[in-house]
Amino acid sequence: MKGFNCLWIPGLDHAGIATQAVVEKTLMKQNISKHDLGREKFLEKVFEWKEEKGGRICEQFRNMGISVDWSRLFFTMDDVRAKAVKDSFVDLYDQGVIFRANRLVNWSTKLSTAISDLEVDHIDIVKKTSIAVPGYERNVMFGVIHKFA
Repeated sequence: MKGFNCLWIPGLDHAGIATQAVVEKTLMKQNISKHDLGREKFLEKVFEWKEEKGGRICEQFRNMGISVDWSRLFFTMDDVRAKAVKDSFVDLYDQGVIFRANRLVNWSTKLSTAISDLEVDHIDIVKKTSIAVPGYERNVMFGVIHKFA
């Protein structure tokens, strides 16, 4: 737009945790877990989500007037991009830029995975409080300290 030549290659990101959460919530409504399906079948469900929702995302881009090379559209979980992501993580780990450590994370017991801060409803609790939690039959007590082995 400022007279410079540039190339914007559009891509749909599987968004890792966000997409996993959406797909798993859909499966939960059918009383199915990703563990019931196994890795390959679960990935098929992720690709189905991409086919269903990815077109809507591209339509929104087009409605915003985004000027990209649509002939080069890619999805981050295709084989080429997935390998690049794995290689990048290995390189960053080897360089010491990323590392494994014991840290607090937002863990979903229902999804059996860590989830992003963006996907967590933060609630300030000042005293012992009973709260309904999706996926649990009974309310869960918050604002108390529990001892874990």
